[in-house]
Amino acid sequence: MKLATKITAIIMALVLLFTLSAPAMAKSDKNIKTRAQYAEALADEGYPAMTTDEFLQKVNACGDFFRMVTGGKFPTEQKIDITFDKTLTEANLYVVNNCGVDMEAILRNLPPLNNLSSLLVETFEIDPVAFREAMFEECARQDAEGTGLGVVYYFLGCYMSMIDKIEVFTEPASDPALYEICFNMVFRDGAKETIHSGMYIDTKTGELSDLNGTGMLGLGFNFNFKDMVIYTVVNAWTRDFGFAVIYDVAANAIGIYDYVTRRYHFDYDGLEWMIQVWKGTYFYVTNGAEVGIYNRVPGEEMGTFYNCANDEQMMEMTMELSYKGNLLFKAGPQKHWWLTGFHLSGTVYEPASLTMVYSILFPNAEMRNAFTNAVDNEENGDATYTVDGLKVTVNW
Repeated sequence: MKLATKITAIIMALVLLFTLSAPAMAKSDKNIKTRAQYAEALADEGYPAMTTDEFLQKVNACGDFFRMVTGGKFPTEQKIDITFDKTLTEANLYVVNNCGVDMEAILRNLPPLNNLSSLLVETFEIDPVAFREAMFEECARQDAEGTGLGVVYYFLGCYMSMIDKIEVFTEPASDPALYEICFNMVFRDGAKETIHSGMYIDTKTGELSDLNGTGMLGLGFNFNFKDMVIYTVVNAWTRDFGFAVIYDVAANAIGIYDYVTRRYHFDYDGLEWMIQVWKGTYFYVTNGAEVGIYNRVPGEEMGTFYNCANDEQMMEMTMELSYKGNLLFKAGPQKHWWLTGFHLSGTVYEPASLTMVYSILFPNAEMRNAFTNAVDNEENGDATYTVDGLKVTVNW
């Protein structure tokens, strides 16, 4: 690669990193030049969330950069060939009309899935059909042995077959309003493989979820498209990773979050406890809030690391997030260790302008009092609370 091309690529990379981390700002009458002015505008009236078009511009910028680096070979400028059935199209239209996020448009504008597989098949002279059959056989063997690796071989078999088209559709489940989301993968050789995602859409309640409690596609989150709220399930995979201050540091460094947080530390029943709360904007398109319960045995964990509360330590919680008296969403009551809500909206707000009201029902007066003392002694002193029996309601 010539020096000039390398320099151009570096410049584009820097521009790309900046655009991905900078706040999404649509056209406005305000002459905003500084972060302080931006924050003031947010505090006054909120600011337009990132639009689908703005997101796709960033995706295209990534594609342009990598095409320059790879000499125009990867990724291609083609778009993925994907179709959706009526049920999913109607659900997506509901979301578009309420917050402007168009998942169909986003998926249809992504590069095709067979960029890399085509290159590998051509380079190593792989027979896609024979490879797929071998991978599916190995998948069956791994499933029979219970290794949990079958899904890896299944994915490799599908991917290396070069996927030319994806048909996304729904199949009726036992409940008349419940439909499973499925995928037909159409390969270049004309073969078709149907994948049942285990993800369901409830056309009555608007719930998009799984049925085994691990969240959509095992990601730990479900989505109610009628309430426009994404929320955490109890058995989220993140529960195994506890929490440490470095997580907040990393989240803020990425630049797609803008939140404030408070940590309340106290001792109870031989453990060091931390109840942490967050509020702010997430991924440029949601106003969100979180309440997490963590603890650790004194001396067993290093630094700021805490374990997530186990099932016996979970407590019933509720939560509301508002902007200037206007309720954005509510969550609970639910026994949880990490109660969250991320409200998709066309407008995002400065974290300090959001009001979060949450309640926790403690198991006894001793733990309740330990928590309220922690709130009283928290260095920012910007939360108030009321006590009703064993329930503490905090206004922050």
